[in-house]
Amino acid sequence: MGGPSKAVPALSRRLLVGARRPAERILLQLGVDLRPWGQAHRAIWYLNRAIRLNSKNAKLYHQRGSLIIALGQPERAVQGFNEAIRLDPWLAAGYVNRAIALTLLGKDLEAERDTGLAVQLGIARSVLEEKIAELKQQR
Repeated sequence: MGGPSKAVPALSRRLLVGARRPAERILLQLGVDLRPWGQAHRAIWYLNRAIRLNSKNAKLYHQRGSLIIALGQPERAVQGFNEAIRLDPWLAAGYVNRAIALTLLGKDLEAERDTGLAVQLGIARSVLEEKIAELKQQR
């Protein structure tokens, strides 16, 4: 799957060749900014580029997993959340979104485990359990 040829403006191309950290931040922001506009595939492309620049950034994997869930591919999203959590075990949002993806896959016991871990990291149990219950009803 190649990237959109016109999607990378000249500035982004220069940044990809130059400094890694600023380019990584810009690509992450492009990925986040495109999501509300219904351009998840393009956003994932930008995040993949950012991950190539820095494969140790848990937030990049988390954002990509969130977009993949939005595309209706929870099994692929779990892989991204697994990597995000491996890189940063304190990333509460990783556990939250992995619990959501696991619930969509019908893996309720694993989702409950992640819910408990997210709560330990400061996420409100009531909000998370409400979302999980809503997803179970939709299955």
